[in-house]
Amino acid sequence: MNRYELLLKLAGTTLWVLSLTFIGFLLAAIIVEYRIFDKFSRRMVKLAKLTNIHPAALVAILGYVTGPRVAHGVLSELLFEGVIREGDVFSAILIAGFLCRVYIILRWFIPVVLPLLGPELALKLLCFNITIDAILTIAGFFYAKLRLRPPVLKDRDKLNSNQNGDNVSEASCKKALKRAFENFAKFALKYVVLSIAIGVFLLLGFFDVLNDLLKPYVVMLGLNPKAAAVTAVYLLQPSAALIICSNMLAMGEITPVQALPAILLGSSFFTLFHDCPKNIMPYYLSVYPKNLSLKLLIVKIVVPSVFYMASAILLCML
Repeated sequence: MNRYELLLKLAGTTLWVLSLTFIGFLLAAIIVEYRIFDKFSRRMVKLAKLTNIHPAALVAILGYVTGPRVAHGVLSELLFEGVIREGDVFSAILIAGFLCRVYIILRWFIPVVLPLLGPELALKLLCFNITIDAILTIAGFFYAKLRLRPPVLKDRDKLNSNQNGDNVSEASCKKALKRAFENFAKFALKYVVLSIAIGVFLLLGFFDVLNDLLKPYVVMLGLNPKAAAVTAVYLLQPSAALIICSNMLAMGEITPVQALPAILLGSSFFTLFHDCPKNIMPYYLSVYPKNLSLKLLIVKIVVPSVFYMASAILLCML
């Protein structure tokens, strides 16, 4: 895939992300306008008291099952409206790891990873994924419990009166649509500017140079030279790397024991040096405040990448 094809792919990804995020903003605006969360949040009150996370944030992260962008759009809108706190967003995203994993399993693991790598190797890889999800979920729970105060919740009588009162009767789709467009416009401007910057880096060959720089160090970490090729390709195109890995396994050029650390290391490099600067960082900076974005980048990008890298090195040493 040449750089211009990558640019077209980036443009398509940008449009797809914008459309999904608008759906998230629109959904959140309708939910806030008609106080829909008030009904669902009451079902989350017990869990909210247990975790100190606002029930509206707990309901919002259910959107991870349909797609992370939708969930982030809802959380961003609720944060902007002052319904939830930054700590609620941070903690909720951490504990939503398993919900996000369900989405990834349906969209990536079952249709791509499982057929290419086979059940044994694919399930071993999934075990590493679930392990880091569990670590982040536990960390999110303890962060909320130790750092957040219990959320201020409306009492039920007041909640019921609001649901049947003037505020709800005056709610309209027009107001929700206007709010969604206003908030989406702010997000879209930042995201498009950052995406253009990434496109410039692609044209200049920044990511190709990065791949060439990292390839020698991959072998130094103890990987089989042929397995190192899988890691190098993974940095630019995960699906292509898995196809190469599948062929190497079938031809006996590498073993599953050699393939696992290569894939883990490739996943770490891809997330840190490709997916983060191209997709995740621009998105977080566009949809959340800077301080919150930095925290999310550390726990959702840096921590898992270091975990996969350390696991790969350890497997090479065994």
